[in-house]
Amino acid sequence: MRYGGWLALKVPAVKDQGDKVKDTLSKVEGVKQVAIYPSQQSAGVLLEGGGNLSTKQLIEALGKEGIEA
Repeated sequence: MRYGGWLALKVPAVKDQGDKVKDTLSKVEGVKQVAIYPSQQSAGVLLEGGGNLSTKQLIEALGKEGIEA
């Protein structure tokens, strides 16, 4: 993503595996912060500006851990 900002991802597993989702997304290069919202079954990801991170890369990182997004 060229600009920094928050991105919301629908991640149903957040209800049961919130810590795992947060840990996985936090390890992706270009992610500054992760917020978990269990009641909305979503994760908010704060992206660093000027990076090349894409939504696809975040979803793939979760997929490698067996988490559907």
